[in-house]
Amino acid sequence: MYRLFAYKFLADFWMIVPILIPFYKSHGMSATQILTIQAAYSLSQLLLEIPSGYLSDCIGRRRTLIAAATLLFAGVCIYAFSGDFWMFIAAEIVLGFAGALRSGTDSAMLYDMLIQSSNECRYTRFEGRAEFWCRTGTAISSIAGGFLGAIATMRLPFYGNAVTALAMIVIACTLREPRREKRPEGNAFLNIIAISKATVTSPTLLAVMLLSGIIVSTGVTAIWGYFMFYGKNGLPLYWYGVIFAVMQMSSAFGARHSHDIAGRAGDRATFWLFAAIGPLLCVFCLTESRWIIPLVFAHALIWGISTPQLLDRINILTTSDVRATTLSVGSMIGRIMTIAGGPLFGWIVDQYSLQAAFGAMGLLYLAAVPVLVMFILRRANLSLP
Repeated sequence: MYRLFAYKFLADFWMIVPILIPFYKSHGMSATQILTIQAAYSLSQLLLEIPSGYLSDCIGRRRTLIAAATLLFAGVCIYAFSGDFWMFIAAEIVLGFAGALRSGTDSAMLYDMLIQSSNECRYTRFEGRAEFWCRTGTAISSIAGGFLGAIATMRLPFYGNAVTALAMIVIACTLREPRREKRPEGNAFLNIIAISKATVTSPTLLAVMLLSGIIVSTGVTAIWGYFMFYGKNGLPLYWYGVIFAVMQMSSAFGARHSHDIAGRAGDRATFWLFAAIGPLLCVFCLTESRWIIPLVFAHALIWGISTPQLLDRINILTTSDVRATTLSVGSMIGRIMTIAGGPLFGWIVDQYSLQAAFGAMGLLYLAAVPVLVMFILRRANLSLP
């Protein structure tokens, strides 16, 4: 299990994230182009998301994670030796394929390991620990990436991530496949359609996935918006890494203590907490003051708390023979939202302002999330306030 944690740690050890916006801008990219490049990542994940989950259910978690690490290495290398819009698109497509192969597979592998030891009831605790180390890795790497980009060259973080991807390949080769139910032989396409249909026609499961998708898509888009916000405030490049590191540690803290928070506050209060992200986004519409930067950390904290809780709900509502595929359907929903929302956010920034883009995203969040939370709580037979 600890080798799986190490794999997840390195998978989120992104030294390139804090320097990406300045890196794009140094190559003449507009806000629309930047968010389009990021949408290419989500689109490529979307194309492979469900097939990759099915592949994981059929050929095994270990082999799928090896393939994911190999593609990750290839994508980072494309970035490291290119400098135009279409090559950046190509790099994100390869990275998206890598992300799709990993998405759902690592969580499914963890849940299957816990079933094997009769500890599946402790999934949120272990997933929280895994998320804690993932976010810790991102925090450490963001400080390193921002520092290297500021004092040396903005390509150096890409070289560093190529090394971490190679380490992931080695670790993945040492993982042991847990015992689990296997998918029976049959037509792969028809099986994928059947599993996907069963997933989206389950009202409770679909509601949880929609809620997760909204939280993830707004979080991903907001990260790039926050970097633009730092640029408008004239923050030095090395501060990008420091702030992003604190953001990731906030998310890590939330994930690490998600199990305890839900245990003490209850499902009702925990799920209503997820709705608080909407007002936080709206604050960035009202002012451009540096004093609201701590709200970035509050956003990350809530995002971190939500991840183990929502993944646990999805795992409970499915079985091990289709678990990775089902988790991939959930990830696919988030990708679709990111593909639609990311470029739209960038277009609003270019046509109007960054404040207007944050305001639009915050209002959409407030319109959708409370409805989903009420539906999920009712389905869980919990009393509403």
